[in-house]
Amino acid sequence: MLTLTLFILNLFVAFGSSGKVGDNCNTCRDIVKNFKKGLDKTAKDHFGGGDTAWEESRLGSFARSETRLLEILEGACEGAAKESRCHAVVEEYEEKIEEYWFNKHKELDQLEKYLCIDTMQACCPEGQYGKECKDCPGGLKSPCNGHGTCKGSGTREGNGKCKCDDAYQGDLCDECSEKYYKDTNGSCLACDESCESSCSDGTNKGCDSCKEGYVQDEDQACVDKNECDEDDTCVEGKFCVNSKGSYECKDCHTSCEGGCTGASRFNCVQCKSGWKAIEDQQGCEDVNECEGEHGCSAGTYCKNTDGTHDCLSCHSSCSTEGCTGEGPDKCLACSNGWEMNSEEGTGCVDVDQCKTKEVQCKHGEVCVNSEGPDKCEACHETCKECVGTEAGNCLSCYPGFALIDSKCKDINECSNDPCNKKTENCNNTPGSYSCKCKKGWVRTKQGDCKKKKTKTKKKNKKGTKKEKSWKDDLYDDIMSGKAFEKEENFRKFMYGHVVVAAFLMIMYRYRCYNLLALSVGCYAVVASYVYTKHGKNIF
Repeated sequence: MLTLTLFILNLFVAFGSSGKVGDNCNTCRDIVKNFKKGLDKTAKDHFGGGDTAWEESRLGSFARSETRLLEILEGACEGAAKESRCHAVVEEYEEKIEEYWFNKHKELDQLEKYLCIDTMQACCPEGQYGKECKDCPGGLKSPCNGHGTCKGSGTREGNGKCKCDDAYQGDLCDECSEKYYKDTNGSCLACDESCESSCSDGTNKGCDSCKEGYVQDEDQACVDKNECDEDDTCVEGKFCVNSKGSYECKDCHTSCEGGCTGASRFNCVQCKSGWKAIEDQQGCEDVNECEGEHGCSAGTYCKNTDGTHDCLSCHSSCSTEGCTGEGPDKCLACSNGWEMNSEEGTGCVDVDQCKTKEVQCKHGEVCVNSEGPDKCEACHETCKECVGTEAGNCLSCYPGFALIDSKCKDINECSNDPCNKKTENCNNTPGSYSCKCKKGWVRTKQGDCKKKKTKTKKKNKKGTKKEKSWKDDLYDDIMSGKAFEKEENFRKFMYGHVVVAAFLMIMYRYRCYNLLALSVGCYAVVASYVYTKHGKNIF
């Protein structure tokens, strides 16, 4: 059994540490990169830096010591893409790294080849791919002819197929892609933008055919086609704008009708309603409808806009006779609560009808001046008479309040002990007070407070609690979990379940599924508990 366990554990460790081939290669290269950083760091920490010969002469025994190696390995996984995997690799190949460090110290620039390619067999040299490190198409020195990347290059993965740069195609990336041509040096360069597909050189004359939006001229060169020269290129209400190899239809100005030649109102062929043609030149100008019959009703004025007009309401100070524009200074006559100022250009100004006594208010109200007709508003709730609506504008107060600094402040009547101290508590309220019976006292019909009578609880004849029945006791113990606190109780209770199971087997054997047999089984469970708890039979 132990042998099997160890075998499974070894399998788990083996599979857990192996990882993907690509992951191992990347992890190994991270270790090598950090190893080189560690070399530089430990050299600088000890007298500066230099080549291997310098290190051995200046660093002495530290140059290839185990102490230095440990310092380097501490940072071997710093910033690694898969740090946990990196630590596992360092631990797994620690002896091989030590062997390289002590025996091949002068060949540290070959650490990647030693560890990643030869020892771990996780990577390949650049230009090789796959498990057997085969050469990429085009050769080791120039994979894919230098015009692409070999899939899996430098790793033990991939199929070695070339992924060509945009300008190249073919298995070896030695052919030009569509819309590219090969120059005298064998490089693939882009065709002119006017070419449809292939070309012989990079000019518009080298195109084998012209792209849509271009046409060949007399010199067999592809030149832009001006679609705007054609009729009906754009629908009515839009004008044509030509661009290289294409065109765009844009909206005419809002004043134009029947088309245009440009974006402004001066490019209209005809003018819409609300606009008129400009004399002696092309274009449209707005018609000011407010200068003639505009059709605005009384109480409104006409405001001209581009191509039309609006009828807007006069200021509230203007009477129904109307106005000539916005604001009280444009009124022809003033409405109630306003009057025409004698100063020119001022127009209608507000009349303070509170000062002129034109507005009379009833008791508890005050006249408030506002733009237009003035009105009466209620005094503050604490004021009986006032000169304003705020709490500090009082002239007189209601009973229960005292006038202090133009404010009606509540009088605390309870300070004069108006209630019966023995039986009542005084409660002050805004403008008044109330007397409430103390705790243990109640108010009578006559209005005074009388002490409550206490009622005594009735006892049963015996004066003791009634003993619970075994049924109540059983229910309480099962709900609280006390029924099974002792092992003996649980064992005897389970004995009842065994009896039930036996009855069920007998019923199944003789096809006896009657209610009587089931009742007997249930009784056995309950009886076992009662016997356990009370030591007596339930009968």
